[in-house]
Order: sequence, then C-alpha cells, then structure tokens
Amino acid sequence: MQPGCSLATDGALLVRTHQPCSRPITAGRMSPHQKSSFSPGGRHHFGLGAHGGQCWPAKASRQTHRKIIVQGRGTDAEEGGPLPPAHVDYISSASNPYVKHCVKLGKSRDYRRQMGTVLLSGEVLLAELVQSAAPPAVRMLLLDEAAYPQGEALEGPLRALQAERVVRVSEAVLKRVAGVENADGLRAIAEIYLPPADLTPASVGNRVLVLDGLQDPGNVGTLLRTALALGWTSVMLLPECCDPFNEKALRAGRGAVFKLPVHSVTWDVVQDLATEGKMHLLAADVDADDNNLAP
Repeated sequence: MQPGCSLATDGALLVRTHQPCSRPITAGRMSPHQKSSFSPGGRHHFGLGAHGGQCWPAKASRQTHRKIIVQGRGTDAEEGGPLPPAHVDYISSASNPYVKHCVKLGKSRDYRRQMGTVLLSGEVLLAELVQSAAPPAVRMLLLDEAAYPQGEALEGPLRALQAERVVRVSEAVLKRVAGVENADGLRAIAEIYLPPADLTPASVGNRVLVLDGLQDPGNVGTLLRTALALGWTSVMLLPECCDPFNEKALRAGRGAVFKLPVHSVTWDVVQDLATEGKMHLLAADVDADDNNLAP
C-alpha cells in the first residue's frame, strides 16, 4: 500500500509507519520488550492496535490527555486576529492588513494555532465543509467581486456557510491570499475557526488511526480522507507529522479534517490510551520480518 504502509484492522488503534514503501509490511502483535522499547520516529515504526468500546476508563487521569493536545482551537487562541473595519465590504489592495493576516495564516502553522483559524480556498472545498455534521464557524468569507457582485444574493454552499462577515475582493487580493499567480476558477476563500482541541473518549471512539512522522501534507490529507471513508472514528498525529490544516493537506483531504476528530498528541498519550484501555497491541514495520514479532 502506498505511499507508506499501513494496517487497517476493524476496531483497532493503529500507529502507521511513516516511511514510503513498495513492498508489503510485516504486521503482528508486539512483544512486551517491543512495547517498552518503542519510540516514535526511530528506525522501527511499530503500529499500536486495540479492540474495545471505551478507549479508557472514566477517571481523573483523562485530564492529563487533554493538557498535552497541541492541535486545534485552544483556550489561548486569539479568535482570529485582525479584521477590516465594520463598514468595509470591499478590499482591493493586496497590502491591506487583513490580507497580510490571511497570508500569514496560509504560511505559518504556529500562527494558525495562535489565531485559532485556518484558510479554506475554493468552492469545492467549501461545499465539502457544508456537508460536515457540525460545520465549523466561518469568520470571514472573501468573494471574487467579478463573480459575486455587490448586492447579489449567495446561493448553494456559500449561502449555507452563514459566514460572520462577507467581503468582496479584487483578483489581486485572491491571488495574494491563496498564494497563486493565476486565480482562474478561484472565486471564494473562507477564514474558518479551528475545531476545538478537546480530547475525550467520546471524540476518540474505538477505531483510531495514529500517524507517526508523516511529513508530506498530500499523504496526510489522503489518509484522513481514507480514514473517513473507511469509518475510522478519529485520527491522532504524533509531533513529527505535518499540520493537517496545511493548505495541501486540506486539499488532499477534501475537508476530511472537519468531518473527523483529528488530534495532535504526544506518544505518551498513545501509550496511556493503550494501557488504560487494555488494548491489544499490533505492529507494522517496513523493515521487520516474521521472526521479529511476537505470535
């Protein structure tokens, strides 16, 4: 299976190998020694799997898991940063302060976390967003003035977004915000609030895909979309993974990150989850053979 090998098991939690491969992986249950010696990002990339309903018992230690979440809209987010004055309904200059804010959102993972928002470009992705069970709030909707003149009522997905603000912009602004030289076909960009970063048993479910060291945004987006299609209940990303809200990851995932709970966590969370949930551990390693895995 490419890119990267993965093991999909019903009712299982999985840590996916992050090295691309062109041959089948060896998979099996991890021995006690392997469990204690595993470290993410090392030469061996084991998987972790489990059956079960509740992921961990309902007890106070759950608070520990919440504290080390690093992805999503946290309590310290600045709720989006600068906005145009309330009377402004058209922006023509690419040097406008709000345009600069949007450009920074597109380029910086840390800035997205700080502001608590992300950009989503194009009507196709925005239509996917509307189909989410609980679509995130839209802080600002930027529309191509030529395609959507002032006074013209919005229809379809754009109307369903129910944005807090709608501003028409010039082609130069669209190109600047989207980071493209040609804006042909690009008629809408939305600034969207990041989903809450609360990790609970209910948000995790019992079929969890865990990605380790996956740095290609296209691969991350594809895996998120695949996990959604296959009925996985959530996805966890270890620290060496790329940002799932990267523009390329969003495009490859076709909005899956807004339809499926996605948490960035440390390896300690995954270990605690397996221990407290009494999970059966599975392994996936591109370099292993059957002799290296416990029966």
